[in-house]
Amino acid sequence: RESGLNMPACWCCRAGAVSPVRLAALCATLVLLAPLPHAEARLLFKAEADHKASSVVKKPLTDHRKFESVTFTKNGLKVLVVEDKRAAKAGFSVAVEAGSFYDPVAFPGLAHFCEHLLFLGTKKYPDEASFDDFMSLHDGNTNAYTEQEKTVYYNEVGHAGFEEGMDRFAQFFIAPLFKQDLVGRELNAVNSEHEKNKPDQGRRIWEMLRSTARNDSVLSRFYTGTTESLHHGDASAVAALRKYHDANYCAPRMNLV
Repeated sequence: RESGLNMPACWCCRAGAVSPVRLAALCATLVLLAPLPHAEARLLFKAEADHKASSVVKKPLTDHRKFESVTFTKNGLKVLVVEDKRAAKAGFSVAVEAGSFYDPVAFPGLAHFCEHLLFLGTKKYPDEASFDDFMSLHDGNTNAYTEQEKTVYYNEVGHAGFEEGMDRFAQFFIAPLFKQDLVGRELNAVNSEHEKNKPDQGRRIWEMLRSTARNDSVLSRFYTGTTESLHHGDASAVAALRKYHDANYCAPRMNLV
């Protein structure tokens, strides 16, 4: 998974032969049990019957695709549906409006670390490799990146794997496991990213600029994460991950395409 400054600001995915109505119904998977901020109970609802009236999306006259914008009323999830009957695959993406600026002071790089760990098992699909294996089996691929104010997860998959792929993906935002043994192992991958970034000239210039910010500014914080900054993946790191996910991975901060 990736963390950096030069990633695309958005990713337009394709719904293929799946209709906007059907995709809106599938969105229920993503918002099922998605918590409202500071709510003690998680919310269940039927997507088909409980979203705002769809708004028209302006597009060029030459664009053959169909677009529909929907906001769910009960929890604020924003959805853009794109129908492209010529697309060879289906795609889905979620941008969470929380990134490295939201790292706890005691855990620099936690947002990036959380992004990595969501791929490694959920309550419904506990096997650490199940998501990647499923996507590969259905001619798909997946990736993610963490920026300062957002974290983006994006996927494409063959049409036959779309519905189950969406369900598996939704579990990232509902019930990730954050297994202690995997936390320690995945920390090595995050640390390797930091080591890989060290000789990068663009990154070095950015770090110099960042160092000029005030100490109490989020701009001054280190955000990639290392073994040391993430407390060697100990129990306190796992607790911080769970707290970060619960506080920031909520429907009003999520944008689904």
